[in-house]
Amino acid sequence: MVPKGTSIREFAAWITVAAISVYLIVTIISLETRSSRNCLMWSTPVEATGSELVSPPLKVYMYDFPRKFNLGMLQKNPEVDQDLPWSDDEVPPPWLQRIKKQHSIEYWMMLDLLDSGVGKRGVSQVTRVRDPELADLFFVPFFSSLSFTKYRKPHMIGAGTGRDHVLQGEAFKVVTESPYWKRFGGEDHILPIHHPNAFRFYRELLNASIFIVADFGRAVPEVSSLKKDVVAPYHHVVPTYEDDNPADSFNLRKTLLFFQGGIKRRAVRHFVLHLFPFSGSHTANVGSSRFSAADWLCSVSSYSFFAGFQGGVVRRELAKILQNQTGVHFEDGRPSAISIEQAMVGMRSSKFCLNPAGDTPSSCRLFDSIVNHCVPVVISEKIELPFEDELDYTTFALFYSTEDALKPDRLLSQLRSITQEQWLKMWTKLKEVSHHFEYQFPSKENDAVNMIWKQIHKKVPAIKLKTHRERRLNIAIGGPPRTKKLSHHF
Repeated sequence: MVPKGTSIREFAAWITVAAISVYLIVTIISLETRSSRNCLMWSTPVEATGSELVSPPLKVYMYDFPRKFNLGMLQKNPEVDQDLPWSDDEVPPPWLQRIKKQHSIEYWMMLDLLDSGVGKRGVSQVTRVRDPELADLFFVPFFSSLSFTKYRKPHMIGAGTGRDHVLQGEAFKVVTESPYWKRFGGEDHILPIHHPNAFRFYRELLNASIFIVADFGRAVPEVSSLKKDVVAPYHHVVPTYEDDNPADSFNLRKTLLFFQGGIKRRAVRHFVLHLFPFSGSHTANVGSSRFSAADWLCSVSSYSFFAGFQGGVVRRELAKILQNQTGVHFEDGRPSAISIEQAMVGMRSSKFCLNPAGDTPSSCRLFDSIVNHCVPVVISEKIELPFEDELDYTTFALFYSTEDALKPDRLLSQLRSITQEQWLKMWTKLKEVSHHFEYQFPSKENDAVNMIWKQIHKKVPAIKLKTHRERRLNIAIGGPPRTKKLSHHF
């Protein structure tokens, strides 16, 4: 029916406009749906694991170092020539009884690379390439932490500190004479030096590389820093709490605060000998400057190198405040099979575990606490934590300044004020994140080794940008190819 006052011609025009409008709307919706479907077809699916996978995988070339620099150190009565490299077809089973667990990161990374070829058993964020020209980065398989703990001489006095010093020199020579090192001065090389004294004779000459470290407690920024290096967790010594699912965990953990460890730490002079292991004048190059032991003693307030000395003072003061308090277990102890068993029982029956600084800002105790779901109470202003861009430690750990922790009754009163609901929330989060701190073979998704590789991968764009840019500028000014660079500044 034609509305009153409207001609047939006007009505027909109105109907035509309406029909065209409906057609356009339907067409637009159809196109958007098709476009969305096409985008979904071509997009990369995201794993619902709570942590994105690195894609494409990191390509790493591993040097064929003689086995005396790595797995050969773990062999008992080796029958094979120690100057031969470890072959790809002899991936060893985990030698858990022979490695020095705390700083064994170099071992687990090498195993993962040996296993990262065709038919690999584990899940890895890295692919080992045989052609160095295809590599994003280069891995140096020198077990510098194991070399230090296995071959060092007592007190490390003087230059002649035994086989560890010899291996450091040989490894340094091999890697720095490589043409792939010389291309960019080692900026695209990975060196695991997790022990604070690993590779100590040559660190300042290798400081362009990516170091895998425990913390920066004995380094100056010119040698090691968070900008270029990766902080990796210690391998926990206390076994993981596998079946921590009681009906009432809060009340079953009777102890409020647990600590078992060394209260008296090493003296400052012993730390100086760690950094100045040379005979005579006891001087060392740091960056472009030369320091004496006396210089470093004077700069105690400026560098966290003396965290061990400061940590020892803090631990003694904490002992005065906390020992013999109700609900507190605070005991001096040294590593042994018995003490590890005692620590396991203590952590699993405690709500909070105290983690003051030790010889360096960090310690293995933090990771023992995490895998035993004992809420860490960290007292260390200088500490750097692994994977902190992906993990919010404040959701499962407590942090105090040294000043606050040493105020009488401050620490205990605050811990006692935490409600059951608050504690259970942190305890649950600990159980969710603890797998990120597990070293294992074969590797598993988002375990410690894979988390380290992910952190390393994030360094690649900045390295490539810098090296490609420098190569271009070098060509533009007609200069000779850059072959060597022994300092690192962004």
